Amino acid sequence: MKLKTTTKIMGNQTYPYKPDTVTSPGTTLKEILDAKGMTQKELAERMGGRPTKTVSEIIHGKTQISPDTAVQLENVLGVPAEFWINREGRYQEYLAKKEEQEALQEQVPLLDSLPMRDLRKRDFVSKTRDKVTQVKETLKFFGLNHLSQINKIYFQNCQYQFRKSDSYSVEKGHLAAWIREGQRRADKIETSSYNQSEFKNALQEIRHLSVEDPSVFEPKMSELCENAGVAFVLVPQYDKCRTSGLARWLRPDKALIQLSIRYKTDDHFWFSFFHEAAHILKHSKKETFLDDYKSGKDISDIEQEANNFAAESLIPSEDFEQIKYIYNLSKDDVRDFADSLSISPGIVVGRLQYEGVIPYNWMNDLKTKFEWA
Repeated sequence: MKLKTTTKIMGNQTYPYKPDTVTSPGTTLKEILDAKGMTQKELAERMGGRPTKTVSEIIHGKTQISPDTAVQLENVLGVPAEFWINREGRYQEYLAKKEEQEALQEQVPLLDSLPMRDLRKRDFVSKTRDKVTQVKETLKFFGLNHLSQINKIYFQNCQYQFRKSDSYSVEKGHLAAWIREGQRRADKIETSSYNQSEFKNALQEIRHLSVEDPSVFEPKMSELCENAGVAFVLVPQYDKCRTSGLARWLRPDKALIQLSIRYKTDDHFWFSFFHEAAHILKHSKKETFLDDYKSGKDISDIEQEANNFAAESLIPSEDFEQIKYIYNLSKDDVRDFADSLSISPGIVVGRLQYEGVIPYNWMNDLKTKFEWA
């Protein structure tokens, strides 16, 4: 009866024995030489006049055993070349994994700048307490080899038009995670090649979807956008991200609109979508546009243009004039006006509040609130 290097755990399943430390094949070579009473110099000569230094380096793990060397060792020592090749392979694998573990351990402090709670909640990172495992899974999520690359890949290498609320600070690691999740979702969406005319037509149809429930409008919006070459994704904001929307080009023929529904009401949702659509239609393909619409102070001409496009797409100014000056404006007036334009009453309320026609605490019950399912 021979022993097997496997350990039975449960039932009929077996697991190979994997030691924590793997010695170099040179250790085995030295043991064989000692058993045979053969010197390194003699082995080198028997192998065809190889330098004694080469044999010494193999024994000390400084030089790998090549296939040619493995064949020579088989001829001289009678130990199959396959043994030496496999032994060298296992040892190099061990060294690579050891080096990886050390590199992962080195990155553990960088986890503090990332939204680990959100990543675990969204099942991108397991709930393990092992920090090294967390690093490895976080790298897989970002598609990186080292966490220090996040700043370079997501910020230094990108041109951003970033408009955010002055009330909040944004953690770059959290923002990068939100951007990355959107990209991962968008990569799974197959779109037609971008067609500007098709996208403009899609926006006309999407505008009227504001009266529908999310279960109806979300898949329809996605389909219309996909047919025009635009991936549309909804990604909940990360803890310290606080960004409402993003517009970017994933490749020359595929764009992305990403929303977080940060403010959770339909007026913000629809304004956000059309604002980002303006960036796709009107602005540079080389930039990524990140927006938080809460702040209207000192915005760029590009952002103002996107704001104007969103406002006009939802309620043209000439139509808005019809309700803007109604004396003693009532909720019924708002509902009737919204029905005449086939849009949600909440959009009308949001515009009235923004234009200063009514206070921000009026008619908010006409807005529809969204929650993440």
